[in-house]
Amino acid sequence: MGRAGEGEAYRSVLAALEIGQVCNGVITHIRDFGVFVDLGDMEGVITSINLSWGNFNHPSEVVSVGQSVAVVVLAVDLQRMQISLSLKELQPRPLLKFARDCLGKTLRAKVSKVVPFGVFVRPEDGIEGLIPVAEFERKGIEVLPSPGDEIPVRVEAINIVSNKIKLSLP
Repeated sequence: MGRAGEGEAYRSVLAALEIGQVCNGVITHIRDFGVFVDLGDMEGVITSINLSWGNFNHPSEVVSVGQSVAVVVLAVDLQRMQISLSLKELQPRPLLKFARDCLGKTLRAKVSKVVPFGVFVRPEDGIEGLIPVAEFERKGIEVLPSPGDEIPVRVEAINIVSNKIKLSLP
């Protein structure tokens, strides 16, 4: 977001930014949709989807006001005088290591959420996958596990691009 009253000077600072550039800043505000970062001469926004590879309910679970961060410039909108940033692009992707270590294996996973179409489980911190209700029915299981239960799961497939894993019951 641009700072009011800075007009052309601010626009020239924005124009000098490059996509992919790494900048240092400080978190100034946290909102439901993301966070604002003071980059010194300008302010940018990190939307929730660009905060972390892991799952969270609110941006305040990932960052705090006053925290120093390194961010990547994703986009610069000169018309709207806005900068889009990412924190997660500088973090290792937990799914890559998980794919190398766990594809095709059976492991224990903690149930994180039960929804009408399936059960979300976390086999590791930062990794969550869905077991469809049909999988439980196929195995003859009539009562779904509850959040907090640990169950065995088999890692069938991993899609790095969509950041999703396909799980089944062993």
